[in-house]
Amino acid sequence: LVRPILLLSTGGPPRGTQTLDLSATGCRVRLPEGHSLQPGDLLETVVTDSRGENLRLRSEVVRVDAGRGEAALHFVEIADGDRDRLEREVLAWHSRHR
Repeated sequence: LVRPILLLSTGGPPRGTQTLDLSATGCRVRLPEGHSLQPGDLLETVVTDSRGENLRLRSEVVRVDAGRGEAALHFVEIADGDRDRLEREVLAWHSRHR
């Protein structure tokens, strides 16, 4: 499930990239150019859904795989409404790609 995502870290520039996979609990992202992500980093993430609407979430970097060019993020402190939006997005994608 590929969606545009913006990664915002304290003291660093915003980094635009895309999800490689997305769920209600987290996502895998393509490492942005010039990244400095490390496991344990806390980020603000802005995911753009299929309707072009932005969903702002707090996330924690749980894994960085420079060899594969990706990182895994876990959403933290997610509101029930935001989790529901993500679940609907994922279910809609799966129903279109069966």
